[in-house]
Amino acid sequence: MKAKSKKRINQHVIHRSEERYGFVLNSDRRSAIVRKIQNSQSIGLKRVSNTKTLFMVEHEGENILVLYSKTRKMILTVYPKYCKVYKEYINEQKTKKDSKKDGGRQSNINDRSDVEFTESMLDLQ
Repeated sequence: MKAKSKKRINQHVIHRSEERYGFVLNSDRRSAIVRKIQNSQSIGLKRVSNTKTLFMVEHEGENILVLYSKTRKMILTVYPKYCKVYKEYINEQKTKKDSKKDGGRQSNINDRSDVEFTESMLDLQ
């Protein structure tokens, strides 16, 4: 299979960003996003392969999901905001937030000190 040219990939990114987020990622915007990824100002959501990673980057007040290639040092595509990986990340963050509210204590079915057992509860007739 023949590798895609950088020009073709950039056209794909422009088209997908307009389709999925309503704005065009021109060369300046793409460069800004790549700089944020390279300077660790983004969140790596999922490693797709050894060279490709899905990142969430805050750009112009909106979180966008991009697939970044480390070897090419460029964005390969733009994912919809509510794809499966994004939803999993949000659920993970909510779980972490909830566990912090509990003082970092995760409930265990065998460790229920907040429940008082009486003899009637333990009656196994």
